[in-house]
Amino acid sequence: MRKHLFQIRTKHRLTLEARGLDEVDEPEEEDEDEKEKDDEREAFLSMAPSSVSWRSRPILRNVKGIIMATPATKKLVPPFTEETALAKVKAAEEAWNSRDPVRVSMAYTEDCEWRNRSEFFKGREAIREFLTRKWQSEHEYRLMKELWSYTGNRISVRFEYEWHDSAGQWYRTHGNEQWEFDDDGLMRRRDMSANDVPIKHEHRRYFAPSS
Repeated sequence: MRKHLFQIRTKHRLTLEARGLDEVDEPEEEDEDEKEKDDEREAFLSMAPSSVSWRSRPILRNVKGIIMATPATKKLVPPFTEETALAKVKAAEEAWNSRDPVRVSMAYTEDCEWRNRSEFFKGREAIREFLTRKWQSEHEYRLMKELWSYTGNRISVRFEYEWHDSAGQWYRTHGNEQWEFDDDGLMRRRDMSANDVPIKHEHRRYFAPSS
């Protein structure tokens, strides 16, 4: 078998030489813009369940076992379907529960516009600064996101998350957010409103898997 393959490769090389062509051993260097887009896609999909990759995507299922996305055919980019919108929300939920500002920020465009309650800011660096400050004061943060609606390049989400302050008082935050995405599936606009409701520790609903 090896001898046969060697003969085939040798014949191919000689054919190329006869045509005045060089055999290509290495792929051309990837365009820098495309490489950056690939890095951003990989960064965003690191937010998804650990088994998900944009190059090799396994089947995702919802809690009822219904298929949400199929390998290599469902990318999390507009225009959204119910399946890709659900997967997008799930990916965001898991990323935010990591409480990693850098990881979360990579799901947004470089110039993404945010309104978070009464705060307005723009860009990934501002997002990272905001999230760092947020998770320094919201201890044992745990989030649930729920798809509310979707159309074209927009998704609407209802969420709840629980946390406690430095004095040990627990809160459940109820809110909604509106997302708008670019063609590559990165969020370019986020508009969020929420209210904090004091709760007792024993009334908590959301816990980390290890809890």
